[in-house]
Amino acid sequence: LAILLIVLISSNYYLRSIMHPVAEITEKVCDVCLDGHFTLLNSEGEITSIPSEVFHKLNPSGIILLEDSVENIQSKIHRRSGDLWGCDLIELFQKEELLQATLFSSECGIPVLKIDLTENTRQIVKNLSKFLRQLYSIPLHLKEEKNGN
Repeated sequence: LAILLIVLISSNYYLRSIMHPVAEITEKVCDVCLDGHFTLLNSEGEITSIPSEVFHKLNPSGIILLEDSVENIQSKIHRRSGDLWGCDLIELFQKEELLQATLFSSECGIPVLKIDLTENTRQIVKNLSKFLRQLYSIPLHLKEEKNGN
């Protein structure tokens, strides 16, 4: 059984309020995919890291870090919220996300897959498939058997 849980973390209060239900879910299902961030903007518009203990409680098996062009991110943010983030802020935010993901990965000994959303879809799927097979130790021959080969 797998569940996809999408969480948009917008404040520290919200972050604390989701921890208990997420912990309960992870105890009851095999896999949880959490969509969120390692950093947030505080009320002054400064990038701040989410405390690593939050991620320790989630006990992830791996991290998939999505990267995109500044222009694409700027457009998505504007469509979603009407806000217009500057290019410098987006670049810095992406660098900080990568840094925090890498630090947490090293600290916990879990793998990180960086997906560049500007790559072609076939390459993204190939990289993601390989990462998930390695993460869950799925042999390549299972794919072949499923296709009847």
